[in-house]
Amino acid sequence: MIELQALPQGIGQERLQELLSELAHIASDSLKAPLKAVFVVFRPIEAGCYMHEDSAIPLQTKDSHPPLLRISAFVGRTGEQIAECLRRCAESIELSLGLESGNVFASYVELQSGHVLTGGILRRQNPTV
Repeated sequence: MIELQALPQGIGQERLQELLSELAHIASDSLKAPLKAVFVVFRPIEAGCYMHEDSAIPLQTKDSHPPLLRISAFVGRTGEQIAECLRRCAESIELSLGLESGNVFASYVELQSGHVLTGGILRRQNPTV
């Protein structure tokens, strides 16, 4: 699951949807996960509700108040896969939103075996356990 939170962007809904689709494809490719298993959610941060460097601004700027990206995926990915996914997703966001390089805060959360329910199935790394 990919969660992107950011201040209002000044880009249209169509461009935002293209970005979300691109993030899904990047995660699918980087993490070797089927595209149908990748969920992407954008949550706008209301103007004035994001404090960074002791300031709250109404719109995204190129060099401040970085969008917040959190990728959560099932246990078992290599460090290289995780790093590639984080890097590629951050670069895609920077390019799409016209941000300076490095102006995305990205994190990765590893979901443990038996801690994920999807499709009505409790997912386990070793299904026989």
